[in-house]
Amino acid sequence: MMGKVGTNLLAGFQGVRENQELISLRAQVQELQEALAQARAGNLDEPQKADLDQRMEGLTAVLQQTGGVHEIALDLIDRDEAQPRTVFPKSTIQERMESLRYHGQKTPIIVIPGQDGRYRLFDGELRFRSAQKLQWTELKAVFLPEEEVTDARDLFEGQVITSIHSQRLHDLDLATALVRLAVEHHPTLQGQEDRFGTLLNTALRRLEREGKLSELAEIRLADPDRQTQWIEEAGFREFEEQQLFATILRLQLNPVSINSNVFPLLKLAEDLKEVIRTEGLESSKARELNRLSAEKLNQTEEKASQIRQQVTQDVIQNRLSLNETRKLVQQMIQAHNPQVRSAPSNDRWVKSVAAIEVDSIADAAILKELKAVLKAKLDEVSQALRK
Repeated sequence: MMGKVGTNLLAGFQGVRENQELISLRAQVQELQEALAQARAGNLDEPQKADLDQRMEGLTAVLQQTGGVHEIALDLIDRDEAQPRTVFPKSTIQERMESLRYHGQKTPIIVIPGQDGRYRLFDGELRFRSAQKLQWTELKAVFLPEEEVTDARDLFEGQVITSIHSQRLHDLDLATALVRLAVEHHPTLQGQEDRFGTLLNTALRRLEREGKLSELAEIRLADPDRQTQWIEEAGFREFEEQQLFATILRLQLNPVSINSNVFPLLKLAEDLKEVIRTEGLESSKARELNRLSAEKLNQTEEKASQIRQQVTQDVIQNRLSLNETRKLVQQMIQAHNPQVRSAPSNDRWVKSVAAIEVDSIADAAILKELKAVLKAKLDEVSQALRK
């Protein structure tokens, strides 16, 4: 059954509600939402993916039988806002494009019609993105009633947590997700998103001066009540700092790591963010490439952008390591702006840690604090090595 979308979209659901096959549709959809979150986070093995595909086809068939298949204009479809992942490498898109080009669209995407005449994507983002690349104007779709879908904020947070646990969410997506969750849980933060990095960094420096930084390694794993109590007693000067820490800690993340590795990605040049989304460029390399700024290169913004994009392509095509990327970036800076001094050797960090004379520290409290700080740094090092 194929038909064009009419003006009265919701009328098409009348049959859905009356069909005995859909008595358990809500439970089925909620179960599939959880499975989709696992799949998007890369948590499913091949048999589980095959099972999910089969169940999704089953849902599609039921929706097709009750509501029919419709042709939806691509420019009326919005990506799933409950999907925290935005990094889709070109190779994955290319594979799906070739399938669509040579075999056509075999399975309709699933969309949730809105009252405004637009459609929210529930399943089929790869087909949607690939169709855009092929410059198609329409896709076949079946409709899922909005009331059958669980709360969007809860679903989004659940997907973020799942992705964090699987360590498959890119740091750029995590940074964007944290900003969104902070604003959704604390609406008074809206409009202050650009301050988040400064707020977090300032609060952490204060905690460090007051000897409280080491407490974060323990408090991030504490229950919500204990976290709330700690936040109230930590001595934050701004209410916004409390709200930001509450958002990060409820996901059991360490604010120190978020400050060092995640929030800085929000300041990346837009061309680097785009390369991350399309090529999956690693965070550490993106931060190095971001040093190729107009100021560092002593060039105009336009010229600096051209240089940065060329070097980025060299890094990707030649599969340069982080050290090789760092050296290439430094060479480019010195070639365009010889006044800039060479970056200090990273060996100094190793030497600084090795120089700590533990035997000379008699105070047990200081030793405990040192142990906590080193453990937190070790967690950061482990996380950086996994990228």
